[in-house]
Amino acid sequence: MYRTHIYITLSTDTPAVTDRKWAYLMTIEGHEKTASCSGNIRGSRHAATLTALASALDRYRQPAQITVHAEDAWVLHTMLDALEKWASGGWKTAKGEEIKDRALWEHVRNKTRYKKMLIKTERHAHTDALKEAMQ
Repeated sequence: MYRTHIYITLSTDTPAVTDRKWAYLMTIEGHEKTASCSGNIRGSRHAATLTALASALDRYRQPAQITVHAEDAWVLHTMLDALEKWASGGWKTAKGEEIKDRALWEHVRNKTRYKKMLIKTERHAHTDALKEAMQ
């Protein structure tokens, strides 16, 4: 099983809905091969992180252990701790409201169900290079 890393960076960390850029870099342990992608979104910090994550997860075609590195701790912890509860509860909050960014969450869940997921909530070694590439 491949051990891989996804490093996600956003152009702005403001939580408000705004125009922002996202980028990711993927690496495979023991290989020099990398992959990257970037895009634009008008959305919240969480929506941008989810969009970058979903885009990266679309590249996987076989089992892998994936460590996701991003500063958006809420998204990463929610991915590990709440997705199955939300799915079994009809994608509703405890108050009965639909989960925000439901389509993105469902996409992430579908892409991670059979993968070993780890998280690191941090400013990572590739943050500055990815931010520079987004300018």
